[in-house]
Amino acid sequence: MNTALTGVPTRSGYAASKHAMRGFFDSLRIELMGSGVDVTMIYPGFIDTGIRENSAGPDGKPIGHVPVRLDMMSVEECARITLAAIAERRREVVMTARGRLAMFLKVIAPGLVDDIARRAIEKGR
Repeated sequence: MNTALTGVPTRSGYAASKHAMRGFFDSLRIELMGSGVDVTMIYPGFIDTGIRENSAGPDGKPIGHVPVRLDMMSVEECARITLAAIAERRREVVMTARGRLAMFLKVIAPGLVDDIARRAIEKGR
């Protein structure tokens, strides 16, 4: 699940910041329409940066572990996709199949996406 596209248990603060960025850049895109400036939103999924081990849990203390099994993209692959999207002046890029599926399901069955996110954290997947 991408924290900018849906809520993710144990990542509430992080998800809130990503949701705020999405709203800010959507607004900025509209304000700059016709000016020659484009805004590309990138939704990468999980990138192998080590941030998860240092992120805070609901109690504000470091989690210290990754609560789910993750297929992580390399930083280099993320950068390659991002640069290509910017060059193509794309509006947004959801880099993972899981993220694209979550976006689709959130429109037609938002409760299901919530349940999937909750169960993934509970089961460690």
